[in-house]
Amino acid sequence: MSRTTASTPCSYSRRVAVQADPARFATTACLDDLARPVVLPRPTGPLLGKEDVQEPGRQLARADAELYFRSGGSTGAPALSVFSYDDYDTQMHAAARGLLAAGYDPVGDRTANLFYCGGMYGSFISFFSVLERLGGVQLPLSAGPDHRATAQAVIDLGADTFFGMPSYLWQLLHAEADALRGVRGLVKVFYGGEHFTEDQQRTLRDDFGIEVVRSITYGSTDLGPLGYQCTESSGGVHHLHADLHTMEILDPAEDRPVAPGETGRLVFTTHARRGQQLGRYVIGDLGREIRAAVPARTRPGSSCGGAPAT
Repeated sequence: MSRTTASTPCSYSRRVAVQADPARFATTACLDDLARPVVLPRPTGPLLGKEDVQEPGRQLARADAELYFRSGGSTGAPALSVFSYDDYDTQMHAAARGLLAAGYDPVGDRTANLFYCGGMYGSFISFFSVLERLGGVQLPLSAGPDHRATAQAVIDLGADTFFGMPSYLWQLLHAEADALRGVRGLVKVFYGGEHFTEDQQRTLRDDFGIEVVRSITYGSTDLGPLGYQCTESSGGVHHLHADLHTMEILDPAEDRPVAPGETGRLVFTTHARRGQQLGRYVIGDLGREIRAAVPARTRPGSSCGGAPAT
């Protein structure tokens, strides 16, 4: 060890381990004071669409092509999306932090996972993984056609939180309305893939006693989770996962940025993908950026950014 002189003072600290109390910190995504904002490089290069990444995706090295999902085709023909397990793990942790910001409680909530499963569709598997990382109680029921059996499982096993697509949740609740209206404590619905209208959300609250109706994520099969809601968000307003992606909003007719607050094409560059360059990807959605202060209690660490209203 070199000798310390008066002009070059040294300071030392002892390394200590800290284990957070799981009951107290289960809904804390990160310690904001210790999280540095992630600064990602500015997007460059040409705009890309689905057709531009399909063939390169088929040429990936084995180490970068470990998990395959197929899109539902909501914005065009179904397409394959390829991930490494490291990619997937990074994205599921981000989605988990976003779910905490939206008001999910992994200690107290008992969740029926009612997303569709099979056919290389990613929603059910992804939110199974999210709940696994959060340590939440999960009933992996999926969106099955036997509504009576699903409702009975919800009742018997005490589920108080639903994950799923609005169209399926609407069918289930109304097909088994008599049984599910009597369920004490059915209080939260987190939905994805479609929109719940304001009238539908009002029905969930007034007829079924559901207190929280919130988007589970804003994302795509190709790029993964892109945005999340906090407890102050509603409708189509989401915060950008700014530690994974950068976002541009371009004029609908020209490849130039829109003025602040104007609606345009949402273009994402993802920085969490191994072996693939998914830069300036035109996702097919329109949105605008909302600049607003975000309460500290709703921020999942470095994932907070601008809020695209889609």
